[in-house]
Amino acid sequence: AWAALSGWTKCVPWLLRPLAIVGSMTLSIYTLHLLFLATVVGVEHPMASFWLQILGSLLLAVLWRNISGLAQGPLEHVTSALAGKAKGRALVRKG
Repeated sequence: AWAALSGWTKCVPWLLRPLAIVGSMTLSIYTLHLLFLATVVGVEHPMASFWLQILGSLLLAVLWRNISGLAQGPLEHVTSALAGKAKGRALVRKG
């Protein structure tokens, strides 16, 4: 109700769009997170490491979406393609 009254309804989708984009590529972002943790970067400065991961995830996800035009992240895209092929083969064998 407050957002509707204050005019924030036009800004909220724009502000939340990067989060939605990151949410569409969780496997890719989680994999990058694990690779980041495998390094020793940020051990001495945990808050800097935290913000680097947050901002890096947002930036990489938005860049991927804008450059590739895909609705999924790279690992999600590959996984989806492989699952589609496996489904097709299973249906051919069954039918």
